Amino acid sequence: MIFQTGSQSHGTRQLDVENSESELRDIGLSTIFEKVIFVEGSGDQAVLEYYLRDKNVEIKPLKGSNEVVAAFEKISNISRYIHGSKFVFLVDSDNKPEGIFENLRALNPDFYDSHFIRLPCHEIENLFLDEKLFKKTIDKYLRVQGNEASSPSEASIRKYIVEKARESLPKVYKKECSLLMQRVVERFFAPCIWGNKDFDWSTAESVERQLTSEVFTEDNTENLFHLLSSEARQVYNNYENINEDTLLSKCDGKQVLGKCIWYYSHKAGVQASAFRNALYNHAYSNRAVSMTKCNT
Repeated sequence: MIFQTGSQSHGTRQLDVENSESELRDIGLSTIFEKVIFVEGSGDQAVLEYYLRDKNVEIKPLKGSNEVVAAFEKISNISRYIHGSKFVFLVDSDNKPEGIFENLRALNPDFYDSHFIRLPCHEIENLFLDEKLFKKTIDKYLRVQGNEASSPSEASIRKYIVEKARESLPKVYKKECSLLMQRVVERFFAPCIWGNKDFDWSTAESVERQLTSEVFTEDNTENLFHLLSSEARQVYNNYENINEDTLLSKCDGKQVLGKCIWYYSHKAGVQASAFRNALYNHAYSNRAVSMTKCNT
């Protein structure tokens, strides 16, 4: 990694460079890394390390999308001082509202467009919920055993995957409702408390008095209840009549893929870990999973 400095304003630029290096250290990087992909956790790391094991790429697992977004914001702010390095920020869509990504892109549109990947599905594991992919993987093992006649049909595999996807929806509802409700609560209380320039912060007693008399009034409480209920109802309505393809894109991918791999690995007579690697290999061979920014 090469940090660019010029002869003019050298002192200021040197300070910027030092600050940039400090920012990188804060997120666990150093100047020895030339290609880094930030991901939400170990699941994403395992998938990408399988595909990029010969690419000399550092996969940096963080703790959820908020940390990936924070890393993007930090590096976006210092990107003009960094040369010769490539960063990719990969986040699950987690069915997040579109506005979250629009606001993030507005910080640095060029850097966002060339370095940020929002998966087109709930999680990276959703990309592998494909009956053809499972069928090829199962047949590979049954063929070796001379037992192809016992191979399940694509239709039956599809039915099983969809069944597990529907079973995962309560977890999806919880995640989506939680995210939307957090935003409702923040918008609701901001003008009443921390965004209220007349709010008296002089003593704990004054804060308690205002919370009782001005914030948690009967009208405000009822209004907040209706706002939260409306958001929750909308989430459930969105899933009421979705088709199977949309369901497989929006379900809890980690949970569903794990259950499907466990089930079909037993049918194929192999360890789940071996089945998972074979599944990834078939997906890669057929380019079922493609993320061009990760391959640059």
